[in-house]
Amino acid sequence: MKNCAGNARKASWLGVRSRVGGYLLALFILLLFAAPFCSGQTNATPSMSVWANTINQTPTPSAGCFEASFPSLDWQQAVCQPEPIVPATVGGAVDWYALSYSNIGYSDGQFTNVAVSSEHDSNSHSPYCNSPSACTNWYTLQINSEYGSGVFQCNTSYTGGKTSECWEQFLFFSEGATRNLGYVTIQYWLINYYSNNGNCPSGSIPNGGSSWVPAPNSASGPSCVAQAGTYTTPSEPISNLNNLNLAGSADFSGSTNDQVSLVDVSTGLAYSVSEPDGVLTLANYWTSSEFNILGFGAGSTAIFSASTSLTVNDFLETQNAQIITPNCVYGGFSGETNNLNIYLSGSKTCTVTSNNYMVFVED
Repeated sequence: MKNCAGNARKASWLGVRSRVGGYLLALFILLLFAAPFCSGQTNATPSMSVWANTINQTPTPSAGCFEASFPSLDWQQAVCQPEPIVPATVGGAVDWYALSYSNIGYSDGQFTNVAVSSEHDSNSHSPYCNSPSACTNWYTLQINSEYGSGVFQCNTSYTGGKTSECWEQFLFFSEGATRNLGYVTIQYWLINYYSNNGNCPSGSIPNGGSSWVPAPNSASGPSCVAQAGTYTTPSEPISNLNNLNLAGSADFSGSTNDQVSLVDVSTGLAYSVSEPDGVLTLANYWTSSEFNILGFGAGSTAIFSASTSLTVNDFLETQNAQIITPNCVYGGFSGETNNLNIYLSGSKTCTVTSNNYMVFVED
């Protein structure tokens, strides 16, 4: 009897353990399958600044125009729209630029410590921009490669098989008060090509881009310029400057395209245009990056209100996403300017931070 009772108690305990084990197994399975979904939900909602940096570094799936919205990291195909070329001209303006001893694959520009009440463009280069009030919030954000004799020489099918001094710009144009829109695009330059050859190359940039046209060049003789397809964006008032990130890349992170992206962290929207790097083969030569807010085009000046102050930030990576520690170089490549001061010494001059941003103050 004792043995039977003992066996009964053992059986009962085994039954309890079996039931508990079953519950634990069910709970384990539930957690096992639920965990990825919980984890996914957490990872799907990064901070806006993290998302902005990540989407800027995400290559588009192909050449063309794309858009994305927070928190998605998937670029969605959009329609490229042609815009008349407003040459963001060659010049060599007073500025700071970031110099790298490795080829640049990615440049990210943004502004911090922004204090500004108004801005207007100086130039009557458009029927929509013909007075200071009509030109309010007309400006460009520019990331410019280097150019110079023997610095960036290219010879591609897009240059007509002729060797030329080349230059590339990643651009956001803001057409504020009167048109209330903006657009992102890439401009390609063949310096002195027209003066050397008497014409511009035939053909055009793919994906809705323009043909090559003659353009004035304040640094030397007539050149040729062409523009990628453009993606039209909402207008960006100067009061939103601290929320804008402009990025340019060439053959970055496995891509074979050059890409310009604008992210507005106040709305969680991103806009991008990509074209084959083979247009000018920038990836083979890119070692300098000039980022700034400048006039709208054709050599114009962005005129800021008194007491304006802002900090310019430029961050670089190689084509395989290795962080670059840049060097500050005094000088610039754009023909557009602004009316702010930069400094050659003191606390406001150009420096490289511990997290490898090149920064300087304009006021």
